[in-house]
Amino acid sequence: MSKNKIFVLLALLLLLFIPLRALRADSPLETPVTIEPVKVGIYQNKPLIFTDEAGRVSGVYADLLDYIAKKEGWRIEYVACNWADCLNLLERGEIDLMTAIAYSEARDEQYDFNRETALSNWGQVYAPRHSDIQSILDLEGKRIAVLEDDIHAQKLAEILNEFRIESELVKLQSYSAVFELIEEQKVDAGVVNRLFAAQNEYDYGVAKTSIIFNPLEIRFAAPEGRNQDLLLALDRNLAELRKDPDSIYHQSLNKWLGFAESTRFELPDWLKWTLTVAVLLILFFAVTTVVSRVQVKTKTAELREQNKKLRREIAEREHAEIALQKSEQKYRGLFNGVPVGLYRSTPEGVVLDANLAMVKMMGYPDRETILTADTSQIYVEPQVRLEWQKLLAEKGVVYNFEAQWYRRDGSIIWVRDSAQLVRDQQRNILYYDGKIEDITAQKRAEEEALRRNQELSLRTAAIEQSAEGVLIIDKNGKAIYVNPAFERINGYSYSEIMKDMSLSQILTNNEYDPVYQDLLKTVESGRIWRGRLTNSRKDGSLFTYDATVTPVRNEAGEITHYAGVQRDVTKLLELEEQYRQAQKMEAIGRLTSGIAHDFNNLLTAINGYADLLKRDLPSDSPAQTMLDNILGAGRRAASLIRQLLVFSRKQVLNPSVLSLNMIVADMNKMLQRIIGEHIAMTTDLAPGLRPVKADATQVEQVLMNLAINARDAMPDGGELFIKTANVVIDAQTAKQMIDLAPGNYVTLTVSDTGAGMSSEVKTHLFEPFFTTKEVGKGTGLGLATVFGIIKQSGGQIVVDSVLGQGSAFCIYLPAEDFVKPQSSPKEMAETVPIGVETLLVVEDDSVIREMTVGILRQYGYTVLEAADGLQALQSLEAHCAKVDLLLTDVVMPRMDGKTLADRARQSCPKIKILFTSGYPGDTIARHGVLDSGLAFMQKPFSPTTLLKKIRAVLDESS
Repeated sequence: MSKNKIFVLLALLLLLFIPLRALRADSPLETPVTIEPVKVGIYQNKPLIFTDEAGRVSGVYADLLDYIAKKEGWRIEYVACNWADCLNLLERGEIDLMTAIAYSEARDEQYDFNRETALSNWGQVYAPRHSDIQSILDLEGKRIAVLEDDIHAQKLAEILNEFRIESELVKLQSYSAVFELIEEQKVDAGVVNRLFAAQNEYDYGVAKTSIIFNPLEIRFAAPEGRNQDLLLALDRNLAELRKDPDSIYHQSLNKWLGFAESTRFELPDWLKWTLTVAVLLILFFAVTTVVSRVQVKTKTAELREQNKKLRREIAEREHAEIALQKSEQKYRGLFNGVPVGLYRSTPEGVVLDANLAMVKMMGYPDRETILTADTSQIYVEPQVRLEWQKLLAEKGVVYNFEAQWYRRDGSIIWVRDSAQLVRDQQRNILYYDGKIEDITAQKRAEEEALRRNQELSLRTAAIEQSAEGVLIIDKNGKAIYVNPAFERINGYSYSEIMKDMSLSQILTNNEYDPVYQDLLKTVESGRIWRGRLTNSRKDGSLFTYDATVTPVRNEAGEITHYAGVQRDVTKLLELEEQYRQAQKMEAIGRLTSGIAHDFNNLLTAINGYADLLKRDLPSDSPAQTMLDNILGAGRRAASLIRQLLVFSRKQVLNPSVLSLNMIVADMNKMLQRIIGEHIAMTTDLAPGLRPVKADATQVEQVLMNLAINARDAMPDGGELFIKTANVVIDAQTAKQMIDLAPGNYVTLTVSDTGAGMSSEVKTHLFEPFFTTKEVGKGTGLGLATVFGIIKQSGGQIVVDSVLGQGSAFCIYLPAEDFVKPQSSPKEMAETVPIGVETLLVVEDDSVIREMTVGILRQYGYTVLEAADGLQALQSLEAHCAKVDLLLTDVVMPRMDGKTLADRARQSCPKIKILFTSGYPGDTIARHGVLDSGLAFMQKPFSPTTLLKKIRAVLDESS
């Protein structure tokens, strides 16, 4: 063969080894350049965006921008700045775009964001290694490093404020600086975003905590109202890139964040090398065959040389196979050595391959067992597996998909799965390649943190909404927390208590109080103190409260704080005092009513006989004066008994529906005369005042007594005010007033500008015979009578008085429906009537019986008498047709007056009956004598009263 032919063959052989791409002559892309550059703000947030050691702008966002800029024809000009400065430049419009900025509603009002999210991010708290910080509560009193103007720093500040956790935020210019301070333990903790942490946490001496918060979407931003074309272009390109699993978007994520590899199928290096060797051998054999045919005879020596080369190639191949086996072993060692689970599985759930971490994680004894196991039902919730497969089918890759899996023994673990699917040339799914992490411990920590946070929120809400005051102080006596109830009880705001008040000011108005000193001594010794203290509110008013103070210890058993609970008992003590006063008044009333009967009987005889004797003696008799004195003393004694009965609420009332406005108006002139010209009287009568049901005479007496007391309290002149009003007492107000039910009331208030009263005087104000006036100027029964009338009328009287500032008496009476008030009956004529009827007088007191019989006979009546009810019945059996009226005492031995009257009506249906008694009203009422339609006359009575009452009963139509 000629040398030219040999040269041609060698040239052809050489061309076979030249890569095809070396023969292509692709022309470079022509990148259009905009006239104005697009200024993009960048800051140090590796791996999202940063400047590397060579000064190149790198990271996920740099890759995306470079790609999109070439496609859109932009000329990018990067502007390096720290985070805070970048935000300021963006807000002032000095940059066109900002990279890697978290979206929030607040920021959306400052800047314009693109719509497509590049990544999701959140904040996480890191601490020095071996730190005990694991929950938000552990940040109390800690120094926390944060990135200045960082959205996660702002959210952490809000959370700390909501939980009232005091911490110091140290603001820095980069996340790297945050990790550096944590590593140097110059701060107790720090906050970074999770993407920065995932890339950089192993480069520093830091440890993640379970405190995760503030999930956000990371986007691009432009100045408000500008560069909408840039944002739209970003959205359009990002949407396309995210759909393509082989795009620069997914490649950059794999490159910078270490996610699952691209779905592009690539031949292993060892296979490429083997194929290359095989191709070379084939080519070699082909060339050798051609040459051998051409030079079969003349080139035997060359053939031998080629055989030698072949043997060398075979030897090299054997060496390559050995190297390939070593590479495979190295790969398998790496595959099995990583601490996370790696797997390959089919869509049907068959595991094709798994590393040792995966085998161990799933609880299988070895790799062969898991490869033969049925793992199609590995998901605790089957629909979650379907969702995972759907995401893979749509996007080709899934990152950090969390789910619950069954282990071989049936136990459940939480896993975080990142996977990609591999398709054949026909786009059919071949298998899934994935990486899983066991996050069960993390999930439990998150659940525990959530539970603790919920419990903390519940406890905080309970304390905040408690009706009792809660106080927490440190060992130095400085308050570190009070709840709203404590503020309300003490009258001071939270800031005032925290800032200016000492422990003694918070707890008592007298730091030398033995009770307060006992409190300090008890809690400092580590014991719980319970007791009652008095303090002053901000407005100066005193209040009493029950308190419990408990030492709070740390894990070492050392006292670090004190917790106190405060319950205001001021109103309770006032109610107890009112109740004791009411009981005391009731006891005095019972004593009064007990003696009233005997006094009334004695006075009936004394006044009656004196009156008869006065009538029998000549008008010029010297004894007339003495009899007048006797009758006057008797009337005063009877009046005293009536006042005592009024106070004890035992007298017989004659209630009617009346208007307090009419009574005040009718008494206006009389009250003016009583109080004198040196006192000005003002009335304020409410229009549309509801009527009340009361004894008009008694109400007039109440008004008279209060006016006289006001006059005596203003000897040098002053002002008297009388006011009426309609009020409604609700259930809450009724609880604060003794014997007053909720409902509609009418108030009558009498107030003055006089001397006022001390607390001691107010305590005894309504007691009978208690007076502050000089001897001879007051009996001490005026206000006791007022108290009795109001209480018997179903009302209440409230006193408000301050020494030197006057007094106000407010009377509450139940309101009635609007009806026409009854007018007071006119006084009967003073003429003494006579009669001719036959009367039966029944009285167990012989003195009163004889006097009564004598008076009646003197005025023309025929009188029969009996000492008790049985004698009266015997007399009626004999004289039933003659007796016109039965006058009987109520309380008698053997048979009471009511029983006698009932028996008398049975035998003598036409007989009329008049009851009389010296007992108070409640006793008579128990005997049924005060029922409607029954005639009654209270002892003591005068002869005139007796004769008028009998005449009136006899003259009534049957």
